[in-house]
Amino acid sequence: MKRIILFIILVISLSSYSQTDELSNYNFQDSLIFEENNSGNQQPASDQYISSINLTGQIKVMVIVIGFPDRPHSWPTIKNNNSYYPKLGAFPDGQLLSEYISLNGPVPVDQWYKPAFEYFFQIHSGGKFTAEAIYVKRVNGEPYLTDSTFQYWIDENRSNINVIWNKWNEMANQVAYKIYQDDPTAFDNVDMMQITFVGIKKEEFHKKHAGLAFTGQDEMKLRNPNNNSQIYYSGPGAIQRSPEPIIHEALHVLGTAAGKPYGFKGFPDRGWDENINYILSDTLVLYHKNLTRSYDIMYHNENIPAQHSLYGTFPMISHDLIFLGWIEWNNG
Repeated sequence: MKRIILFIILVISLSSYSQTDELSNYNFQDSLIFEENNSGNQQPASDQYISSINLTGQIKVMVIVIGFPDRPHSWPTIKNNNSYYPKLGAFPDGQLLSEYISLNGPVPVDQWYKPAFEYFFQIHSGGKFTAEAIYVKRVNGEPYLTDSTFQYWIDENRSNINVIWNKWNEMANQVAYKIYQDDPTAFDNVDMMQITFVGIKKEEFHKKHAGLAFTGQDEMKLRNPNNNSQIYYSGPGAIQRSPEPIIHEALHVLGTAAGKPYGFKGFPDRGWDENINYILSDTLVLYHKNLTRSYDIMYHNENIPAQHSLYGTFPMISHDLIFLGWIEWNNG
């Protein structure tokens, strides 16, 4: 009887895996815009299932935190305000984030997520690919603010739902203008842009989505709001509701910009270990099945890092590391 049960479980597992490989490439809880690239769909050699792009070099990411004059807009911090569910993660010296906060108070987001971002790529790539995160601030240490109040953006949107989602580019252009006025070289040599917000509610960003990534032909553009021909930045980027998922969004961009060779889906959100259907731009989208319960950096649901996880980040799965060329396909 036990053998029969094990056989049934094995068959179900194998059928789930084969179905995963056939699911839509547009399977994201974060919405994702990218240029379709089918150049890598040929069958690989028999001894290599996952192709590799051998990603090396470095990336410079600018992180802009946007605030609004009629909303709380102090620089965002990480607070440990729930003793039952403390903030998880540890510094390189082993001190827990929750312990640090209890001793020293809230931690500014750039002091946690900047080294998290830089350490992540350094460690996972074995030094082959390095990253630099630059958080821009006003002289007083606070986020840059839009000229317009958030109430203005609500009125322009004609709703207090999905305000950021629909108006983010106009908001970002106002802030980019101010950054450029303070430092005309600020956008030089930036490879990727990440924009996040303070003082907003979940549904004001988007009722469902937590982020939006841009690559390919639909690249992010930041312009002078008074002169549309003056472009400060043009390239890959992402907007996100909070500063936390900087690594997650960057991997959306890296994965899709690299194309989708056979056996690789471009770093989508992997979602629950079950099928969930929803409509995105009039297209039926299927979630991936993920037998690891989302325990990787492209999480979506039920993600809880280990208490001593470095900077509270999740690991990359071997499938993705092989694709990036950061480990060999036959390691281990």
